[in-house]
Amino acid sequence: MLKHIYKSTHCYKSTILLVRTWTEGSDVWIQKVSSAPATRLDVINLQCMDELIRQVTVNCAERGLLLLRVRDELRMTIAAYQALYESSVAFGLRKALQAEVGKANMEVRIQQNKCEVNEKKEIDRKAYEEKKHAEEIAYFTRTNKQLKAQLEAFLAPAKK
Repeated sequence: MLKHIYKSTHCYKSTILLVRTWTEGSDVWIQKVSSAPATRLDVINLQCMDELIRQVTVNCAERGLLLLRVRDELRMTIAAYQALYESSVAFGLRKALQAEVGKANMEVRIQQNKCEVNEKKEIDRKAYEEKKHAEEIAYFTRTNKQLKAQLEAFLAPAKK
């Protein structure tokens, strides 16, 4: 809670509490944190770490400094978690894209394998049909020769 704003000709410094200075013309203005304890209603209306640090610092500067360090550590931890989250999301997206590319490649290979299997089946079927056809031709050729021989024998004049 920044409360007091006053005109000053000297510079006020604080290592823990927030101090804001600015110049308007030849006047130097300083805004510093109030050292008055907060009321219960102030705490209910403004529940945040900076306000807690301010209130503790008013009572004990060392405790306020420790809380300030805790706040900074929390901010760094949250930043680290955010970076880790963003990195893991990016990693997940890269892996998902790789999976999609891999899936597409796998589908192409599966299609090629299906074509190769179908070609092999067709070649085997064609070879089987050709073999069956050749066997039928051989069978009919033999049968034709036998029938021709029988017919010639039957039509040939009988020898006396």
